[in-house]
Amino acid sequence: MFLVQQMLQTKDEEMERLADHNDQRQTGLHCAALMLETDTKSFLEFFAKIKQEQHTAGKELEKK
Repeated sequence: MFLVQQMLQTKDEEMERLADHNDQRQTGLHCAALMLETDTKSFLEFFAKIKQEQHTAGKELEKK
């Protein structure tokens, strides 16, 4: 009987450990997705700025 209780306790502890690991993994994935979204926005803004500067420089070159 003692061994059965010990096995059940071990099983419960392992299930809890796996649940915690899963929660941490989900949190990590969520954070990574947010960082990717932020980086994508920053890159698109940077690209738009470069494109605008190129367009402005092209117009100035045509004037000269």
